[in-house]
Amino acid sequence: MPKVSTFLDIVLIMKLGFIGTGKIASSVIIGICNSNISFTKILISPRNRLIAKKISKKFKKVIIAKNNQEIVNSCNWVFCQLLQQLEKKLSKNLNLNLIKLLLVLFQL
Repeated sequence: MPKVSTFLDIVLIMKLGFIGTGKIASSVIIGICNSNISFTKILISPRNRLIAKKISKKFKKVIIAKNNQEIVNSCNWVFCQLLQQLEKKLSKNLNLNLIKLLLVLFQL
């Protein structure tokens, strides 16, 4: 990942990642893409292939990741939006870098 020295650097290289592509995550992704928020790309989980393809076709900066680890490795900000029972399984299978910001949103 590129070295960050200023706030402007953070904005210019901002890569967002979404693990989980359900209704809430897809709404957030569409909202970001339709806003004035500056970002380089958004990587999204391949889990819900139908939703992921629909969003990536609509927005050129949205890319479907090969897997969730690619999202963690490639993104500055990672949003994890999963059913609560899947969170434990996911956290055991991912190698998380604690420097990244991981935002976890549980769907009950």
